[in-house]
Amino acid sequence: MTGLDATLQRLVETEQARGKVHGLLLHVRSADGRLNFKGAAGAADPDIRFAIASVSKMFTAALIVQLCDEGALDLDQSVQSALPGVDLGGLHVVKGIDYGPKLTIRQLLFQTSGLADYYEGGVARDLIRSKDYAYDLSDVLAWAKALPRKPRRTAGARTIPIRTSSCSAPWSKRSRACPMATRFKSVSAPC
Repeated sequence: MTGLDATLQRLVETEQARGKVHGLLLHVRSADGRLNFKGAAGAADPDIRFAIASVSKMFTAALIVQLCDEGALDLDQSVQSALPGVDLGGLHVVKGIDYGPKLTIRQLLFQTSGLADYYEGGVARDLIRSKDYAYDLSDVLAWAKALPRKPRRTAGARTIPIRTSSCSAPWSKRSRACPMATRFKSVSAPC
């Protein structure tokens, strides 16, 4: 163990010992993808694989907004146009109308598309049973399409206002409006 490795390991152990987490992992990778440090403390094993669950939504949203800022994506474009090799047909059918190919990036980002939760399709059960496996977009789409269609409100489009006052970012105290929230005025989705 190098001096830097020992320092990082002490940091991991110190932070975990504060008592706010049962286990703590830290992996450091260099720009070329090599693993430079792998440490753990408490109930954590440095070689364990784990789901980051809802935290991945935050990373995904940040990357989507970055791609929008760069002009590579537009929030109002269809997901189908962003993923031309992926068939979204039959993913979201309401009163015989297939909304799958019409779903927008904005609707998915704000979780207002009305899509069924594929997590209910057995993923949760497998995680509880400690079944660990990799799955890709085609698996998730197949699970979502196979879920029973639950009755949903069908009054057309529902608009969900995004309130800038609910932004908890530090800058909201200064400007009274989150810069990200001003980008997203409201979201409409078929219910």
